[in-house]
Amino acid sequence: MDQQAERPCVQLVVDPRDAGAVPRDPLAAALDGAGFAVQRCSGRAAASRWLDEVGNHGPVAVLVVAGRSTRVAVGLCRELSRVAPWVVVVVMDAAGVPGRVVDTLEAGADDCVPARVHPEELVARLRAHLRRRAGSIRGGRHVAGQAS
Repeated sequence: MDQQAERPCVQLVVDPRDAGAVPRDPLAAALDGAGFAVQRCSGRAAASRWLDEVGNHGPVAVLVVAGRSTRVAVGLCRELSRVAPWVVVVVMDAAGVPGRVVDTLEAGADDCVPARVHPEELVARLRAHLRRRAGSIRGGRHVAGQAS
């Protein structure tokens, strides 16, 4: 079996207009070093197509980079909470404006961190969310169609 296929997958979604908002290479390297397989896509439409293709065998987490606008992030959070509530969604917000953070959390994000978050902190947050998510699914508290 392919070693890459055995690793939990994290999808990194970047709005093409905000490609410079987050240093993706160090972030991808930190995730890879922590045992995650990183898939990159550009924009909400590409993320939606990718999720449709992989279905239930898709990512365990999606990192959404919100640069100048949270429109893409909010839309993707809503869509993911509807079609893939088991996926952990973390938004990386370049602005850090409280109203934007609230909007992304209300739209279904599990967490919202500054775009310049230290990679080790991001990995620790992802692992914490994944442990909590796995516990809620094993404990029978997960209800299809609802974010846990």
